Amino acid sequence: MLENWVFTTAFLLVSLLFLFHGCVLIFAPRRYIPIYSYGESTLRLARKPPFEFGKRLSGLLLSGVVLAAFVRPAIVWMLHPRPSPVSGGTSPFPQGMARWDLLGVAILGVIIGLLLFTRAEVSVELMFRADRTKLQDKITLRLWTVYLQVFGLMCMIWSLLPAADFLKSLHS
Repeated sequence: MLENWVFTTAFLLVSLLFLFHGCVLIFAPRRYIPIYSYGESTLRLARKPPFEFGKRLSGLLLSGVVLAAFVRPAIVWMLHPRPSPVSGGTSPFPQGMARWDLLGVAILGVIIGLLLFTRAEVSVELMFRADRTKLQDKITLRLWTVYLQVFGLMCMIWSLLPAADFLKSLHS
């Protein structure tokens, strides 16, 4: 049952991260991750920034899909939990063999999570290398730093699943 809670929590966190992308596109499209634009001029003659209707509409659609398809089922399961097996499928290894590959995946998840959690500012700078001027705004820097820290936390929570499967393979 604990595996179901870990899986659902990680699933909810991933869904909320996609919901975060949609909300940033709706409410602050100028703070979204820049996209490379080859051959496009960087000179802007408009006094007022554009409304960016396309980004806002895509953010609204993304938020609606994520809420309806992913967040709602995760919350419903958390309110009314029921045991069901969490499985990655059948293993090609013999039944009684220890699954060292799962230990490696768990350790990799913890390392990635710790790096994203502790060094989020470096990753944000890499994300915004197409337009570093957006990082002069401290709100944008803090917004995406928190995003990457939550993603790192999700990686560390998810790594509990392969670690638990590894421990189960040691006992069988």
